Amino acid sequence: MMGYEIVWGRIQGVFHSMLELLACRVTSLFMGPIQTKDITAVVITCGESTYEQCLSSVKEQTHLVNVKTVSNIHPLSASLDAALDSCDTKWLLMVDADTMLKPYCIEVMSRHLRPGVGMVVAKLYDKVYGVIGFIRMIDAKALQRHQFRHPENYPYPDRSARDYLIQKGLKRIVLNSVVGTHNPYATYYEAFRRFYGTYRKRDSKEHHMGAHVSYILKYGCRAKSYDEVYYMMAGLVCGAIADASNPRDYLVDTQMREAFQAVTSKDKNYKAEEPIR
Repeated sequence: MMGYEIVWGRIQGVFHSMLELLACRVTSLFMGPIQTKDITAVVITCGESTYEQCLSSVKEQTHLVNVKTVSNIHPLSASLDAALDSCDTKWLLMVDADTMLKPYCIEVMSRHLRPGVGMVVAKLYDKVYGVIGFIRMIDAKALQRHQFRHPENYPYPDRSARDYLIQKGLKRIVLNSVVGTHNPYATYYEAFRRFYGTYRKRDSKEHHMGAHVSYILKYGCRAKSYDEVYYMMAGLVCGAIADASNPRDYLVDTQMREAFQAVTSKDKNYKAEEPIR
């Protein structure tokens, strides 16, 4: 029964996606195809090895939109501001470069764009945590009109836009559909970095190591990928004991890279930037 909830959650998400897609196709028979000319998708990348795969998934949607890229800007608040600034349409879909979208993602989400809606969110599948988090399509014009900026020191800058739009009286629609895959584990370094950042992105009081350890070990048992587990666990531990007073540079984090090198020195089979199979 290991990981039953994760598997069942994914099945439910795909089922909801198919229902949404069916609704899209039926609606288009009576009202015509969904207009996506007012949507811009911005891929946000900071050196992820999955960038090209992500970009392809955005460009290969059933409904094509404007596609732009924001590269190597940090912290997160600054990259979100840059994505918002680059958008010259009403709607903005922000896509992290470690996310691969299903071909129907934009079609499913855009069906819910209507007056009074400020944000539409759908779910992603993560192989460690199961169905998690959201991918967001937001009313960029509403934010730009009020010169909105994502707060730099807020632990969840991506949520601040949600709260702001709701405060302005706009609705937030949450879909149960799983419209993509979240994969920050494409290489051993990226798997390490993903968990190293767990205690660096926000206050450690909001995290309980036991829960993360449980998810990692359950994944390792399901996938029988113990090398991955080694780097995930190492990243979690190194991040927990790192000097939090030392500002983290997401692109060139010397402290993190030194910790990773110490971990790889104990793995005789490690090959630099080796992709995880």
